[in-house]
Amino acid sequence: MFWNRMNPHKISSFCKGFGFAIRILFKGFCLILLMLFSRYPIDSLPTEKADLQQWIQERWQEKENRLQNFEKDKTFYGPTFTSSMESTLYLAFILWTSLVLSLFYLFISSTFFFWWTISHVLLFVALSYASLGFQTICVAVHEFWSKEKIL
Repeated sequence: MFWNRMNPHKISSFCKGFGFAIRILFKGFCLILLMLFSRYPIDSLPTEKADLQQWIQERWQEKENRLQNFEKDKTFYGPTFTSSMESTLYLAFILWTSLVLSLFYLFISSTFFFWWTISHVLLFVALSYASLGFQTICVAVHEFWSKEKIL
């Protein structure tokens, strides 16, 4: 895709702005996530504070060296795992956009849906002012029913 040819520092500025949705449709999502995980056995970690500080400094320097190599070679050394989420992101974008447009159409064209939406908005606003919000009521109901099932 297009982001493979772009400078990683320019990607964040490319994704900003009013035309983000248009860019998604015609050029793809601005998604780059590079992660490196290293596992260290617990027995290999130092226990003394001075030794631990030295160990952390060495890991920090190791990270800095990897970043410098990445800036120079545009790749990390070692095993890599790549995942193509582009089709999933396009599908999510299309589905959520169609849902919003459908609900907007129903809001304008259906009197029942209009009043149903207004009543639920007022209900949730009232719940937010009267309590800590709808989510706390959901948690309380779940705790109530789960206690009933356990007994």
